[in-house]
Amino acid sequence: MEENKQKRPVAIFLIVGVIIIVLLIALWVRGFAGLWNVLKFMIFIILGLGLIGLVFYIVYWIFFREHKVDVTFINKQKLIDSAMVSKPPTVQEIHLTGDKAHSSVRLGRIIGWTRIQVFKPKKEHLSVKSPLGTPLNREEEDVFVFKSSPFPFSLLESPKVLRVRPEQHSDLVGNVYIRGFSIIKISEYYYLNNEMLDIAKIDYNVLQEAKRGVLFLTLSEMKTIMDDALGINPRHQREMQSRLMTKLPQPPVSPPAQ
Repeated sequence: MEENKQKRPVAIFLIVGVIIIVLLIALWVRGFAGLWNVLKFMIFIILGLGLIGLVFYIVYWIFFREHKVDVTFINKQKLIDSAMVSKPPTVQEIHLTGDKAHSSVRLGRIIGWTRIQVFKPKKEHLSVKSPLGTPLNREEEDVFVFKSSPFPFSLLESPKVLRVRPEQHSDLVGNVYIRGFSIIKISEYYYLNNEMLDIAKIDYNVLQEAKRGVLFLTLSEMKTIMDDALGINPRHQREMQSRLMTKLPQPPVSPPAQ
């Protein structure tokens, strides 16, 4: 996989080089008329291949793609949905304030905000060996959802989720400034660089959210599991019948000679 990623820029460079050479040959042999004909032919081929690829991708996505369950991603998407519903109309962009050696940095346009409660292990009981089994405190956490690209490129960008404490940012009016100079991505979320050191809190809450997501997913799938077990699911019955029909008949085994 890593080897393919390294070869990808070389392949793109070679393709672009070949296209430029073809265009220069057309310009030299036929002039601008020939160049325009070659460009129209290339555009027609690219649009045709793109349309065919789109059709194949839609068919693959609907009928053949394996739907893998990523509980952490599902929890992130639920936070995004909640934040987009409860976003204050006054907030605009999110920035990092920086410090003496780092200037302010624009992270993107805020498209969602919400406040949640998380658990934090008590410092007096914190243990490096077992941080998840320690007594817990509650604390509030603000969730900012933003996109960095300008419109219309933001339509193709996945939302980013930043989780910070309320005292780590300015008021929710206009541009919001996060008091820090860098953010770090852990799991599916971004945290301030100083927050990433609080491993016990981050790990505990991500794991607890994943555990709760698995429980809800199991409950939602319980009806399907029961229908399959009782044989009342028509889709499951068709699959079992097709499996029985595809089994080849085995020749009878003759009894051993006396």
